[in-house]
Amino acid sequence: MSDPEKNLPPYVKEGYFKAYFVFAVADTIDLDKLQNSTESFHRAQFSVHSQQQYIHFVTPPLFLSGPELELAGAPVKVSYKIYASGTVSVRISLTMQGEWEQCVQHTAALRVDDRLENLARQELEKVLADISFAISKPCSAVMEDYYLFHVVPDSESPSVSDMLEVHADAIAKMIVGDEQTLSKQEQKDILKTFFSYYENDFTIVHWDSAFIYDTKSGASPIEDLLEFANTQMVELRTLDELLDTELDYIYHHVDDKKWFSWLHTGQGATMRADRLRQILVDVRELADQSTNALKITGDAFYSRLYKGACQRFGLPDWQKQVENKFDSVHQIYRYIIDEAHHSRGGFLEIIIIVLIAIEILLALFELSRSH
Repeated sequence: MSDPEKNLPPYVKEGYFKAYFVFAVADTIDLDKLQNSTESFHRAQFSVHSQQQYIHFVTPPLFLSGPELELAGAPVKVSYKIYASGTVSVRISLTMQGEWEQCVQHTAALRVDDRLENLARQELEKVLADISFAISKPCSAVMEDYYLFHVVPDSESPSVSDMLEVHADAIAKMIVGDEQTLSKQEQKDILKTFFSYYENDFTIVHWDSAFIYDTKSGASPIEDLLEFANTQMVELRTLDELLDTELDYIYHHVDDKKWFSWLHTGQGATMRADRLRQILVDVRELADQSTNALKITGDAFYSRLYKGACQRFGLPDWQKQVENKFDSVHQIYRYIIDEAHHSRGGFLEIIIIVLIAIEILLALFELSRSH
């Protein structure tokens, strides 16, 4: 007979609920200028020193420890990361302790509560006011949120196999914030992006949340990786919106005869082409910054986890979508350049014909006078 207590979800002795709110706020942020202005910021490489030879930021973001606040009667810790690519991550951390179902209920309520996001936006405004001198081309903030559940196992905690076989439903409910029993099919989908390095740890990545069963030191680089993947998500969304806006503008004005009218000698088309060229340069620069911001070499586990998280977030699809729109804008740019040249050439041809006609008329006039 099975032990009924073994089937109960484990008691959470030490756990943490962390909410990431990642905002794209500008084209770039000058981290050197920011760091030189105050001693409050420090470079945020990956936490475990021995891993930095395998995984590191090309340009490490700046980390700033924020205040300890209170939310829904519970203490929360706020911290910030500022990335050179123009994104700011506001991390809100709460302790999680007690019966598993109580933790699920409490964190599920927090996820649907606007107070978390409102707090993050309030803190973002404070940070932006302090770093405005280092921001280049600020824009309306685009936000991506992500939730992380970290349970720290101890000597009495269930094994990894028990957690996954016996308590799969409990883990799935925490990840999605649902108190009802989930179907086996849904559990399988939620838990499918699974990673484990040692026999007593594992990480499950979902599209809007993750579950980590590991020590604090083991969880820290994973948290950093997931946070960084979310910055890439919000940057791709920003590029996508930028290209959408430009394509919408083009499609509404592409039939405007003034663009290519010989009366304007191609000036309108040239101005549109210059505008598109600058957008293409900006998009490519931002895309390259995002793609090359992180280096993972010689560590198969973190590389596999990062790639798996990107797949789970749908980053390749976003990347493909941005590339397709980029190509569309580039083709329109070439079309406008051709039209500008054609318009200018047509205008010059008309001028030449007019001048020839004038010469002929003058010659005829002189001829008529001589007779």
